[in-house]
Amino acid sequence: MTETQAPRPTLKLGHMVLKMRDLEKVKGFYRDILGLKITEEREDFGVFFRFRDYHHDIAVFKVADNALAPEHNQVGLSHLALVTDDLEAVKAMYRRLDQTAQNWNHFCADNLIYF
Repeated sequence: MTETQAPRPTLKLGHMVLKMRDLEKVKGFYRDILGLKITEEREDFGVFFRFRDYHHDIAVFKVADNALAPEHNQVGLSHLALVTDDLEAVKAMYRRLDQTAQNWNHFCADNLIYF
């Protein structure tokens, strides 16, 4: 490091917020399929999920039922990648999703499952 370069602080993702129409479906996926814990829930506002001890890692805010869906060629989030070192946990999530979801797309490669 040169004298003109300041040290870089350690950064990590604090949380992310998504917007969805149906909070019950959101809970069905993040809590029931992925196994996240709900830390807070505000009716008609949002649901806050956590992996471990942090208050929330993912929050989902409610939007109107008639809110426009994102377009393919639009600025915004492309995807969220979750990482685990437990392949058996991923297989269990896959089985839960396969048993509960009626319509879902998946792609498996390199120990990844895209939902």
